[in-house]
Order: sequence, then structure tokens, then C-alpha cells
Amino acid sequence: MFLNQVGLYYKMNLEELKNNLLEFKKEYAYEFIEYSLGKKEEMRSVEIFQKYKHLFTKDKVELVKELYEKEQSRFKKRQLRYLYDSLMGDYIGEILSPLSDEYATFIAKSEIEIDGKKIKFKDVHGLIQNEPDQSKRKQIYDKGKEIREKSKEYAEQLFEKDEELIKSFGYDNELEALTELHETDYDNLKEMIQNILRETKEIFDLLFDKFCKKANLDYNNVNHFDITFLLKGERFDKYFKAEEIKPKLKEYLSNLGFDFDNLKNITFHIDKEENKEPRAFCYPIIVPEEIHVLMNPEGGRSDFQILWHEVGHALHYAFTFKDLEYEFKYYGLFGTTEIHSFLFEHLFFNREFITHFFDLSKEDLDEYLSFMKFWNLLMLRRYSSKLLYELKFYKNDLRKLDENLEETSEEYNDKPEMFSSILTQSTKCKYDSVSYVTDFDRGLYSAEYLKAWMFEPQLRSYLETNFGSDWFLNKEAGEFLRMLWKDGNKYYPEEIAEQIGMPRLNESYLIKEFV
Repeated sequence: MFLNQVGLYYKMNLEELKNNLLEFKKEYAYEFIEYSLGKKEEMRSVEIFQKYKHLFTKDKVELVKELYEKEQSRFKKRQLRYLYDSLMGDYIGEILSPLSDEYATFIAKSEIEIDGKKIKFKDVHGLIQNEPDQSKRKQIYDKGKEIREKSKEYAEQLFEKDEELIKSFGYDNELEALTELHETDYDNLKEMIQNILRETKEIFDLLFDKFCKKANLDYNNVNHFDITFLLKGERFDKYFKAEEIKPKLKEYLSNLGFDFDNLKNITFHIDKEENKEPRAFCYPIIVPEEIHVLMNPEGGRSDFQILWHEVGHALHYAFTFKDLEYEFKYYGLFGTTEIHSFLFEHLFFNREFITHFFDLSKEDLDEYLSFMKFWNLLMLRRYSSKLLYELKFYKNDLRKLDENLEETSEEYNDKPEMFSSILTQSTKCKYDSVSYVTDFDRGLYSAEYLKAWMFEPQLRSYLETNFGSDWFLNKEAGEFLRMLWKDGNKYYPEEIAEQIGMPRLNESYLIKEFV
């Protein structure tokens, strides 16, 4: 009887904790959206964290950790693991919030001067992307040198403090924590990524040479800040008109059985606005009742591609079962939701989809598909090399990689050199070592991206087999996707593959996309 009472006490306290966490997340989300829309120059993270500080005590984190470690039921244990992972992150976030806020404010207020005109640092990306002259792109990039150096210092401080706090929970380092909490065999994933990089090297070299020539770039002298221009594909922008983006999205969703105008639980912030955050995102504030999609369009094909990606996220959350367990709605491994965003985004690599929705000439269509293959492969190789670097970073493994991406007995001088070398080797674009901690996906989000990248062609194969090569015009395919979406983040990509009768998650489907 006593044990049952203790169990009930813990359950009641957990439910109260989750209700309070939801209130915190809502308030923080609204603040973040206001900041991202450019309506505020400063995030009041510290103020919000202070208001809810009672939620982020170490004893609460330790309590959830204890419950998680004792739980034997598979999915109840996963629920508690998700909650523990998130609560530990919030506990650390509360401690680091003054420094994080200071960093965010520094970036928001930073400016560079170009031709006598003040430019917000966060708008430099778009400026470089639209500059056809490589020497001018370099001039613009170099103007932000001091800002990048200061950003590096902030990021280094955050890394150091974060690592100390993670160790306080009994982990040797962040990688050990992530391996446990994400139930991921990163060594196995690393082998798959190395294989992808090796198997796609030959076709990548050919495509890189081809599109460098078209962009008037020397194959041997491409910088990382040239990538956005190289991947702009301006030639094709005439087919992707800004005024058509909403009508095309409505048509696409309608074919799958979704009425855009009745998606009342999704708010779209997709008009061009000054001071708006350049990076697009989907923010599920209350799942499934209130989802936000934000994008600051630059014009052309990339806007369509980005919006479709974020809509994939938005629909996943918007059609999550309302009564699903709290943890599976708000937490979990993001490889699951990335599957659906990749599925939608990668339609822009699909001949049938492009032919149906856009009026490219035959000559331009073939060239467009070749360009998009290059676009996809360059980004895949970038994220693959990022993961290789991030795993070595966490392990403090400075052993150099050879041309086959195997460790050697030689060592890099330091982590900045390792970052620059690995990414340059895989992408053929010269990376600036100053970004070794700022161009970094905390929590190994790059691994979740790559899991989704590998599973997306498997899921697409299932859709094409069961609903036709034009599955995106089939309402039954839409119903099938709704069935997947209702489970939120409950299942991992490899589990979804098993559920639909596909082979275990592996790199072979993805490699076949290119070779």
C-alpha cells in the first residue's frame, strides 16, 4: 500500500510538473517568435527562466532521472527519458540564460558597414547569397570578422559551462549523455556516413566541377561563403514566382486532402519583413492546437523548397493525436519530424512533381534536376562531415582523417583546424576555422538530420509502390501520412521503417539517389 501511495505521489507531481513546463514553454515560445519576427531586439530569456526557476532545480531533474532508470516498460521508459533529457536541458539553459541572452543580443545588434551603409549582421547571409562577384562576397564576409571572433568567444564559454553541468549528472562528457538519452549507436551511424561520403565522392566531384564553371568559380578556390551563391540556382527562379507560393502550396495540400484555409492550428509568418530572422523554422507551441511557421523569403526556388520543408514539420505536429502522451508531443528525437519535412522538401528534386506544378522548359527541366541533385549532394556531404567533426570534437579525438575518411596516427593541431580540414575535404569548399563552435549542432542534431535523410527515400519508395509515382496527387497518400503523424515523436525512424515493412534503416537507399 505504501509503495502504491509513493507511486501515486510521484505521478501527481509529474503531471503538475509537465503542466507547469508547458506554461513555461508557451511563454518562452511567444517571446522567441516576437524576437524572430524582429519585433524585439532582445530576448528576455533570463526573466522567463527566473519566473519558472522552481521547475529547473537539480532535485527535480534527479527525481525524473531516478524514475527513468527504474522504469522497465519500453515506452514509459522512453517517455521518462524524453522528459529527463528535456528537463536537464532546461536546467542547464536556466543557468546559462544570462550568457545566452547576452550572446543573442550581441548578434541582433551587430552591424557591418558596406559602401557607407549599415547592414544588420544577421542579414549578411542574404547579401552574400545575392552577390555574383566572388571578390565582393569575400569583402562582405571579411567585414564581419570581429563579430565572428566575438561569437566564437561566446560559444566557447557556453560549451565549457555546458560540459561542466552535464558532468554534474554523472556523465563523463556530452557524447556519453547523448548516446544514452538518444538511444543511438553513433559509431554505427559514423560508419554509414563515411560510406555515403566515399560512395558519392566521384559523382560529387563531377557535379562540383560542372556547377563551379557555371557560377564562374575556380574549382580549387571555392570558399564556404560561396556556397549560398553556388546553390542559389538563379537561372530557375523565373519559374518560382513569389506571388505563386501560397497558391501552389494550397494546390499541393489540396491534392493530398488538406484544406490550407482550414488549417486553423497553423499560423504562417511567410511575408518579407525588415529585421525578421533570416532562418526559417516551425515552432509547435501547443501540439496540435497552435503551430507557427516563420520564413523571411529571399525570392525564387529556395523559398518554395524551404517552405515545403517547414510545412512538413507543421503538418506532423498539427495532426499529432491530441491525447498523445505529453512527452511524445513536445520532446523526443527530431529525426522523426525531419523525415516528414525532408519528404516534402525533396519533392523539388522530383521530375513528376516539378512537371506537374511548374512550367519549366524541357532544356531547363533537365538542367534544373541536375542542379538539384548537386544541391542535395553538397548539403548531404556538408552535414555528413559536420557529424564526423562533431563526434570527434566530443571525444577530443584529434586524429587526422585520410582521403578515405579513416583515422591516421597524425593529429590536427587543434579543433579549429580539425573543423576546417574535415568540412573542406568533404565539400571542396574552404571553411573558416573561426566557426568551429558556432557552425555546430548542439545535441548532435546533425545526426537526426542524417537519419531522416537516409529514411526519406525509403518512405518515398513505400509511397510510390502503394500510391503511384505521383503519390503527391493522391488523397489516400495523405491519409497514410496522417496515420504516421498522429504518433508525434513516439517512434524512431528505424521503428517506422519496420512498421511499414521497409528494410532496417541504412544508407543504401540514399546512395542510390546519386550513383
